[in-house]
Amino acid sequence: MPGTQIHSENITGLPDNEIPRLQQQFGKNIFSLEKPRRFYRLLVGIVREPMFLLLIVACTLYFILDEPREGWMMLAAMLFVSAISFYQDIKNTRAMDALKELTEPKIIVIRNGAEKMIACT
Repeated sequence: MPGTQIHSENITGLPDNEIPRLQQQFGKNIFSLEKPRRFYRLLVGIVREPMFLLLIVACTLYFILDEPREGWMMLAAMLFVSAISFYQDIKNTRAMDALKELTEPKIIVIRNGAEKMIACT
């Protein structure tokens, strides 16, 4: 249960010399809040937005109604707005990564019979 402390005289925790072997065998305990956004996933996210879909329909209608000039202008505007969205997402991701480094969570573990605070990586 989170926040519950267990105090017992016979809990010794792990010895320091066992940690590397156990980490190699089972891997590190890693907290992962969100998977990094890849280019493809970001592109799909932008294209699935309702306003973008509406603009695609309007752009297609311009071409169907034999108004290619307006269609190309709308397509250029859509690409411009998409580029701004990519830029903003990359900028936000970098800012969040910087904040994560500043607010790295720490946990209390028991090592060699004593409580020790370690960073969660």
